[in-house]
Amino acid sequence: MKSIQQACIIDDDEIYIELLKIKMRDINFCEECLVYNDGQSAIEAIKEICDTNRSLPEVIFLDINMPILDGWGFLDHYEKLEICKTDKVVIYMVTSSMAKADLERVQEFKSIKKYIVKPITKEQLTEILLAAA
Repeated sequence: MKSIQQACIIDDDEIYIELLKIKMRDINFCEECLVYNDGQSAIEAIKEICDTNRSLPEVIFLDINMPILDGWGFLDHYEKLEICKTDKVVIYMVTSSMAKADLERVQEFKSIKKYIVKPITKEQLTEILLAAA
């Protein structure tokens, strides 16, 4: 199975990030993994990537509840970017929230591929990798 070039984790839980990175390494998920602890730093980095004509991550794992700018705020900004309409970035909302309101709200964002309740498993990562191929 071929790995993707670049993935991105946007989450403020350091322990979860490390566990996810271990699972990603175990299945050779990606060559490089970008990590941002809030939506604001992530959206600024994505804008800079676009401004410098570098490649965006193929997959983004996005948490909902974070400081500064949460996952919903990130999506509001992201979907206004031109690259959102043309690039093939796939966003997975990966969160501990099982709130009905969140499950319904995720339908408002066309850029979200799937809503996954934490913790993400190696099997789910493998499915994502196969879908990205």
